[in-house]
Amino acid sequence: MINKLSVEKLHRTCDPNLMSCKTTKEVAPLEEIVGQERAVRALKFGLGIKEKGFNIYVAGYPGTGRRNDY
Repeated sequence: MINKLSVEKLHRTCDPNLMSCKTTKEVAPLEEIVGQERAVRALKFGLGIKEKGFNIYVAGYPGTGRRNDY
């Protein structure tokens, strides 16, 4: 059975008072990869190849940690 959803059910809100910070600038970056066990295994495998001519391609949205520029 197909039911129409109300606008209230399509949109979730979060109470800002539940957050321990005022902005995301106060949040420390994660040191580990969360929820990507298969991706981590693939990266470890790729990084373990010592021969020339192999590359690792990483895709993702800007700002998601694909690059380590520091």
